[in-house]
Amino acid sequence: MFLIKEIIKAIIAIITLNGFIGGKNYENTNLQNEIHDEQKDKKDLEMSIIDKKEEIAKNIITNHEVVNKVVDKKNDLLVNFYLVLLRNFLYKMLAWKRKIKKNNFSRKKKKYFKKKLWINKEWKTKEKDDKQ
Repeated sequence: MFLIKEIIKAIIAIITLNGFIGGKNYENTNLQNEIHDEQKDKKDLEMSIIDKKEEIAKNIITNHEVVNKVVDKKNDLLVNFYLVLLRNFLYKMLAWKRKIKKNNFSRKKKKYFKKKLWINKEWKTKEKDDKQ
């Protein structure tokens, strides 16, 4: 009788343990499925954003082609000419700014400022000597 009770308890323990472990695994698989679904949603969002960007680029290209077809060749040449002038002007402005950054002062001004600094240093040292 004692042996039968122990066997029954063991069987019940095994069944509950399997059920408990199985339940945990089931919960884990649910979590994994949810995580997997979230990752899929993120990928779908990224792909939809990329698709939208591609559509916008295609629309821009087609609009540009339509505009070029509508505009006369003379107007096209004029527009290109003005664009080239604008580009050259911008390049010159950039080069001018770079030159200013490199050469803040001309040589004469640099010499003048160096002399002025040297005179100021001498004057300050004389003042210190007079005070002492």
